This record gives sequence, structure tokens and C-alpha cells, in this order.
Amino acid sequence: LHDALPISIVVCGFGVMGRSVYGMLRKAGANRKGDIVAFSLDPSRVAAGALSGASVVFGDGARYDLYKAAGVTKPKAVLVTYGSQPRRMDALKRLRAALPQDTCIYVRADNRREYSDLLNAGATDAINESIETTLRFGALLGKCDTPDKSSELRQYMLEEDNATSSASVETIPGYTEDELSDISEETGLTISEIIKLHDIFESIDVYGGDVPIFELRETLMRISETEPVDVDELTRSMELVDEDARGDLSFEEFIRISYLSRTFKKKSY
Repeated sequence: LHDALPISIVVCGFGVMGRSVYGMLRKAGANRKGDIVAFSLDPSRVAAGALSGASVVFGDGARYDLYKAAGVTKPKAVLVTYGSQPRRMDALKRLRAALPQDTCIYVRADNRREYSDLLNAGATDAINESIETTLRFGALLGKCDTPDKSSELRQYMLEEDNATSSASVETIPGYTEDELSDISEETGLTISEIIKLHDIFESIDVYGGDVPIFELRETLMRISETEPVDVDELTRSMELVDEDARGDLSFEEFIRISYLSRTFKKKSY
């Protein structure tokens, strides 16, 4: 994806990351019909994409038969941008088994461990925010200003991470102990409570990203320790926490609302 953008680039997922990648490719010159096709299981995102002029198809982006139905018989590259680690791995395995072996499949990775797992499972490459941010700092300082040097340092960081991985424990995929500690300090929730909330969020995270507010509201009403809940107050607070105002919440937004929901006792008259 360097000089000339290949046609028929497929973007799996049209959440925040998927939309950003799609917009970047369009801005970079992939403007002809069929240059990029995105797939999403969220009807609201499909509709929003259509209104903005994006080519977004409703369906599972890991199904090769849907590519063919959309007119993409042999994609030059597939970009897997889902927010859920298990969903990314599942999509990669299915696509690698179905697509021609020379098809490039690039997958988003939350951490270095997932980065290694994705490469081992057949990803052409994985994009990890921590690694790429570190390399960007290095490039700004003139320490990795060539592709070969970047590759060398990327491999070094992976090896260092593997060597120390036994000393760290990730209780939630995609979150380090330090990150969970920061969330715990911010919300006053224990790590165990955050893990339970993650299990709940994952159980209704059917799109592999953010979850509609109405579904989370119903869930919080069921699990609240201070029943009954002031539904109107809860709804207003959820809308305030919804930073992108799209009517859905990320996991970290869900955590903050779950903490606040403890105070939403229904007013008695």
C-alpha cells in the first residue's frame, strides 16, 4: 500500500478505526468506484457510510462469498480493523483459508502478544499502536529512518516483549496491568469488577467494537446493585459519556457509566 494504491481494497469493519482507514485511503487517491469496499454488521454505520458517499456493504467482512457478491472477486488487500481481538483472529483465519494465498491481509493488533499471534496465524503484517508509535518517535529522532532499520527495531521490540511476557499478566485482552490500574484509579472500581464488566460488554458486543446505548442501558438496569435505577438520569449520562455522539459506547465509556450507575437510584415521590 505504498506508491500506487491497488484497486479492490477491502476494509473489515466500519467503526472508528475502519472509518479512519477508509477516509485515509480516499484522501490518498483511492477515489474510483470499486477502489475500496468496507463491510460492517452495524446497520447504522452502513447507512452513515452511504450518506457520506462511502462504499459500505452490510455483512460479515470475513465472508469471501460476500466479497464476490459485492463485485470483489480477488481483493488486492484486506484490512481487518475490528475492535475485538477474538473477532480479528477469527476473521484472519477464515480469510486466509478462503482467499488466494498471495492476498495481503493486514490486521490491527492491540498489543505485541497479539501482533505475534496474528503473524503466526497468517497475517501479511499486523499494525500495533505501541510498536508503531515507538518507531515514529525513533524516526523523528533519526534513529530508524529506513524501512530496514524500522523492521530491525520492530523485531527487536517483539523479542524483548516475548522475553518478558512471563512476568506480566493481561487479565483483559488488549489491556496491560498498568492500563487496568489507571482505569481502576479513575473509576474507583476494583480490577475484578472491571473484568466482570468486560465479560458483560463482550457478551453484547456483536459488532466487535462499540455497543448501542439502548442495549447497554438495559444491561445496566439488570445488573445494577442499587435497583431501581433512574432510567432518565442514566440515559442522559450515557449520552454525555458518548464522546463521538454516535449513539454507542466503547468499553471504557461503558466502565465509566457502570460506575456512575451505582448512584442512579430511582427518585421516590
